[in-house]
Amino acid sequence: HNIFIMHLDWSVDSKYIQAVLGDYEIVYWDVTTGQKIKSPRLVRDIKWATQNCPIGYPLIGAWQNLDRGDVINVVARSQYQDLMMIGDSKGQLRLYKWPSAPSK
Repeated sequence: HNIFIMHLDWSVDSKYIQAVLGDYEIVYWDVTTGQKIKSPRLVRDIKWATQNCPIGYPLIGAWQNLDRGDVINVVARSQYQDLMMIGDSKGQLRLYKWPSAPSK
């Protein structure tokens, strides 16, 4: 890729990395093979040691609550992995349950 990386997370078992690029694309790599994982479905159930990436399945509900055109710039998951705080492009902080399920 030719775009800078904004955020990175390791999987709990250190076999995978997820990254958010400067254009807000999320990409995944298998560290053991060095290969990019092409289908996000293959990493859907991976447990992440951290959650610095502001894009992913656990954040779908948070994204749905944003106003059109706003973005999540930063996310921090709590130590007990039950809450997360996001910072959006308006400079607001918002608290959500972890994971943040999509609205129905």
